[in-house]
Amino acid sequence: MWGAYFLFMPKPWKVKERTFLQKHYANRGARWCAMQLGRTQTAVVQFCHKEGIKGRRRTAFQNGNIPWNKGKSYCHKGGFKPNHKHTANKVGQISTRRSRGRSVQYVKYTLDDPPMALHRYLYLQLIGPIPDKHIVAFLDADTMNTELSNLKAMSRQEHSKHLWQRMSKRERERYKKRAQRKRQESQVRKQVKKLFH
Repeated sequence: MWGAYFLFMPKPWKVKERTFLQKHYANRGARWCAMQLGRTQTAVVQFCHKEGIKGRRRTAFQNGNIPWNKGKSYCHKGGFKPNHKHTANKVGQISTRRSRGRSVQYVKYTLDDPPMALHRYLYLQLIGPIPDKHIVAFLDADTMNTELSNLKAMSRQEHSKHLWQRMSKRERERYKKRAQRKRQESQVRKQVKKLFH
C-alpha cells in the first residue's frame, strides 16, 4: 500500500530548477522548460503560477501595436448610441420559446419583470390566483392552445395521472422501462458510493 503512495508522490522542486524557470520560462515557454527539466508541462505551469513566475502572454497583438479604435468613442454615457432601436420585447408582446421538445408562448406583461408563460398569465388574469403547489396544465397536452377551456390548475400528482391516462399503451411501456432503468442506475450509484465511503 505505501509503495503505491510513494510511487505517485510528486517530486519536490529544487532551487536550481526554480532559477532555471525564472531565466527561461518567459522566453521559451512551458513546453520547452518541461522537456529540459524532465517534468510535465502542467507541473511547470502550476509551479510557475504558484511562485509568481510570469510567462509570455499569447495575444493577437504584438508589443507596441496600436489598436485601430484607441482613443475613439462611439457610445454616449448611457452605453447605447442615441436613437438606439431596443430589441427587448414591448409590453403585451407574445413570443414563443422552445424547450425540451415543446413550444411555449410567453408574454411581456411589465417593463421591469421578465416574460411570463402566457397560459399562467391568462389563468391569473381571467380565472384567479393559482393555488399553492399547483400548476396550470393543458388538458389536450397542446402547449400552444391557450384557450381558457383548455387550462386547468392541478397538483403535480393530478397532472401526472392526467398524462398517464392520455398515453397510449406503447408510450406507457416505454415510460415504465425508462423509470425502471433509472431506479436500477440509482441503486448502482448508491452501492458504488457505499464502497468508497
